[in-house]
Amino acid sequence: MFGMLVAVAAAALIPAELGAHRAAAGKATVARSVDGQRNQMIACIAQLRRTDTARADRAETAASRTCLDRAQRILARSPTRSSAHVVRAIALSDLGEQGRAAGALEMAQQTGSLEGWLAVVRLRTALAIADRANLQSIRDRMESVAAADLAVVARSPRLAPRLALLYHEAGARRPWIVEEIETYPTGVQSAFLLAVERLRSGPGAR
Repeated sequence: MFGMLVAVAAAALIPAELGAHRAAAGKATVARSVDGQRNQMIACIAQLRRTDTARADRAETAASRTCLDRAQRILARSPTRSSAHVVRAIALSDLGEQGRAAGALEMAQQTGSLEGWLAVVRLRTALAIADRANLQSIRDRMESVAAADLAVVARSPRLAPRLALLYHEAGARRPWIVEEIETYPTGVQSAFLLAVERLRSGPGAR
């Protein structure tokens, strides 16, 4: 039930909209309305979405702390706000706290499992946390989260281009993605391969 409540608030959003809210992430206050808080979380995801790169720059660290503070304040009011759990996970990971980041991402999945666009963000974040973590237990937990979200994303024709792009950028994680997709029905595998080929052969392909 609580997952559906979050889904109703964000169902109309897709990852391409993240950039439109990027400027809002730098503000220190927390919006009062549900829509305002949602937009602030989208802005933070846009600002912190490069989860495959370690953040050492002082300004980037400050951005992570600002978004973490905002997400935690929103969660204090609305503990089932899935996008806030995602932001908390990304920010904690950026700040080097992979164990806490893993717990936050698991909460994000529990409260927003039906949100397709957020599943893409969670998938990318789970793989990043797994790669950063020193403990095998954290890596195993994040691969479990990633596997569940990959199953959602791979079966959605609307999300196929997003998955192809994620695969293109996955580097050393590509074999893991392929291994998981090989367990899916033939039609899902074919759709994935077609989306990857379209990305490779599309405008600006390298």
